[in-house]
Amino acid sequence: KEIDYKYFVEVVGLPKVKSIIDQIANLCCFLKVSDLRIMLQPDFLVNFRTASPRNSKKNIMNSRAWIQTAINISKNIDTKPYDAEKLKGYLPELRSMTVRKPEEFLPRMREIFSECGVAFVLLPHLKNSGVNGAVKWVTEDRVVLAMNNRGLDADKFWFSLFHEIKHVLQQKIKTVFVSSTAEEMIEINNNLETEADKFATNYLIPPVEYKRLAPTRFISDKEIVEFAKSIGIHPGIVAGRLQHEGIIAQNRCSKLKEKYVLELQTYRSG
Repeated sequence: KEIDYKYFVEVVGLPKVKSIIDQIANLCCFLKVSDLRIMLQPDFLVNFRTASPRNSKKNIMNSRAWIQTAINISKNIDTKPYDAEKLKGYLPELRSMTVRKPEEFLPRMREIFSECGVAFVLLPHLKNSGVNGAVKWVTEDRVVLAMNNRGLDADKFWFSLFHEIKHVLQQKIKTVFVSSTAEEMIEINNNLETEADKFATNYLIPPVEYKRLAPTRFISDKEIVEFAKSIGIHPGIVAGRLQHEGIIAQNRCSKLKEKYVLELQTYRSG
């Protein structure tokens, strides 16, 4: 079986059925395809980033099923017409949420995105999909920003979020951007990916501030906390940046790296 049917029972309320034929019929109905193999076609979801030969049909099918699920869930979210300037104006407020708890910031975050024409969807990880997040324009006035809610460190959540926000601002209407856990995924446009990474890195920790920190491998947890406080972000984001750049070891600063448990939105079919 290529797709984990139990996921769709738990997340989107598909009926519990034992017969493979019934499971396939229910999945096809929910995913809006006549045959699950359609999801393997290159033009499914238009300009979906192509995978390297090392990615199996199972990976491709599951990643596309995850994105289609996010699109289906997004239909329950009311949004105003897309407004890039409004979204840019909200960026400082979104950044300031890094020091708050998910239960405090998520309702307001959803509100902000809806105001700007962005349907924000949090979904659990689907086995074999290898997807962290995705951006998909459904009309010229509405875009879906979907993120994986798998046990995330705070720093990974915020980096991923601002990475996806940059993809929204790039406004490439015909491209589906997919942030993958699989290193072997080929970028559909490396420049746009690099731009999104750079934006997330520099918006969370401005280069001038990072230069002021001048971190070395001897930096203490206390210094990281004080620096994070001085620029108004979660200390885990600073620790994550230092780890990513190889300045401190991956096993350092575990006390600073908060794990998020994010509230799910569910979709009930039929």
